[in-house]
Amino acid sequence: MNKHILITLLIGLSVCFSSCDEIIDRLGTDDVVNGLKTALEVGTDSTVTTVSKVGGYFKDEAIKILLPEEAQTAVNLINNSTIAKTAITLLGYNFDETVSNTVKALNTAAEESAKSAAPIFKSAITGLSISDGWSIVKGQNPANTNKSASEAFDSTAATGYLRAKTYEQLVKAYGTPVNNALSSTGTTEIWSTFTGAVNTIVETAETIPFVGTALPIESINTNLGEYVTGKALDGLFLKVGDVEKKIRKDPFGWAAQTGKDILSRVFGSN
Repeated sequence: MNKHILITLLIGLSVCFSSCDEIIDRLGTDDVVNGLKTALEVGTDSTVTTVSKVGGYFKDEAIKILLPEEAQTAVNLINNSTIAKTAITLLGYNFDETVSNTVKALNTAAEESAKSAAPIFKSAITGLSISDGWSIVKGQNPANTNKSASEAFDSTAATGYLRAKTYEQLVKAYGTPVNNALSSTGTTEIWSTFTGAVNTIVETAETIPFVGTALPIESINTNLGEYVTGKALDGLFLKVGDVEKKIRKDPFGWAAQTGKDILSRVFGSN
């Protein structure tokens, strides 16, 4: 069995990893680490490119950003309440349109902010150590503090490592772009209209005998910037993890698809 077949078995999802150290010892250190770094670059670059496109979040049901929970609860209650619907109309709000516009705008803000992740990912990948690289190739996340979980093979070990190493930086990096995007796309204004409609109903209902108790709706006070940033990063890492699993499952196909020589030498077949 040649070196390339051994590598394929090493990163395959169903292989036995009891002899991983012996297999890795047969490989050049530079090839292992540089190959892994290239695979990570391919995964993060392709993900950032995909989610930063128009509709990258909005048209992908797996990562589409929905309304904050308290807002969705209010929407559900209003949609199921004749009293609330009548109040919305009397107050001059097109509620359904406002809800739809809000969801679209949240996702647009995430899409416009996604490119902020690229340089942070690159820095983390560049700084990957040899020992951490070998652990990740073996399906173990060196940043995982859960000992029992770290002993099992993890097909998203690299993604977990990147999340641990970059999440706080990404939150800070996303802050300004997200808020700028929320403003430039009109999301802040749309959100204000939406919450204004709900909160006005709540305030009005509380002043009317019996009506307030019939509308168990609470005021909405979500920090929209923080909410979008958190959801955007959850979706980003979900997609990076998907690519990692695909590379581990089909290294030959990804080597051919990307045209990266190092992937061909380490993870593929000549």
